Amino acid sequence: MLKEKVTVTANRLGLNKIEPPIFYNFTIGIRFEIGVGSPYCFFTMLSKEYVRAALQRAYTVYQNAPSIFDTLLWVIYPDREKSEKKLLKNFCRITGLPLPQERHSVTLPQDDSRDEPEEEVRCYWDLQTHTAKIEKLFEEIIKSDIGGFCEFTSSIFLLNTNLNVIFHLYDDRGLDIVAESRNTLTQLYFKFGDWILEYDRERIDITFEGCQPQLIDFSDYINITDSSIVAITEKGISYKSLKGTTFISFSKCAANYQTLHGGNGKYAGEIDKTSSNHSLAFYTAPLTTHILFMKNEIDEMVNMIAQLGYSFSEEKYI
Repeated sequence: MLKEKVTVTANRLGLNKIEPPIFYNFTIGIRFEIGVGSPYCFFTMLSKEYVRAALQRAYTVYQNAPSIFDTLLWVIYPDREKSEKKLLKNFCRITGLPLPQERHSVTLPQDDSRDEPEEEVRCYWDLQTHTAKIEKLFEEIIKSDIGGFCEFTSSIFLLNTNLNVIFHLYDDRGLDIVAESRNTLTQLYFKFGDWILEYDRERIDITFEGCQPQLIDFSDYINITDSSIVAITEKGISYKSLKGTTFISFSKCAANYQTLHGGNGKYAGEIDKTSSNHSLAFYTAPLTTHILFMKNEIDEMVNMIAQLGYSFSEEKYI
C-alpha cells in the first residue's frame, strides 16, 4: 500500500523512481542551502554551531512546508559489513520509529556505477500512524557526510502523497523540495528566498516567474480534533501534530483574516455549526487549521477566546 502510494506520487511528478537529485529530476522545485560556512573548527573538529545552524534552517523549512508529510522512504544498500538488520536497528534508535511497515528489495545489475550486483532495499513508514523524531533525524542527516551515520546521506525522503510533494534533506549542504504544482511551493519561495542555493537561483526564479506571494492556500487545510490541544494561552493554542507541537497565534490569524477579508482585525477565523461536528477554522498560513469539536463543546472554546479579545466570523469564505 505505501509503496503504491509513493509510486503514484513519483509518477505524478514524472519520475520513474524516487532517487537523488530530485531537484534536477523534476521541473518544479526549490533547492535550499542548509550549511553555511565551514563544518569544521580547528581544521578537523566538527563545529557544533555549524550543525545547529544547518538544523535550524532545515527544520524551519520543514515546519513551513505546505503539507504534513504522511510517508517516509529510506533507501539502503546492505552488505556483509552492514546488514539490513543492523542498519534498521540504528535507524529505529535514532528516529523512534518501529521496523518499517513495508520493505521491497531489488538486485541492481553490474554497470558503470557498481563493480558487482548490489541489493537495494526500500523501507517505508506511515507517518500518520507513527511519529518520527524529525529534529533528531535531520541532525543525523546533516552529520551523515561529515563524520556521522553515512547511510543517511541522500537516502531519506518525506512525502505528502495527497499534494504530491517530496522533501529531501540530502546532507549538510542542502535540501530539495519538489511538488506537482508550483502554487504549492510559492509561499516557501517568497518566505525563504534568501536561503535558495545561488547556483540554482536563476532556474528557480524562472520556475516561479509571475507568481505572487500567497498568504493562504485554500486548496487544502490542516484538520485536527480538540483532543489534540495541549494548551491555550492569551497568545494562542498549542497542539500536537505529526510535526511535533504546533502553535496557532491568535494575532497572526486575525491579521491574516483582516488582510484577506477586511473587518476589525479581531476575527481569528470562521465558525461552522452547520455539520454534526462543529469546527473553528483558524486563519493560519500557508494552510488554515480546522479544529473539530463534539456538538456543543465548541461554545466553551469560543467564549474563552472571546475573553482574550478575538472572535470568529460566521461568513463562509473557506
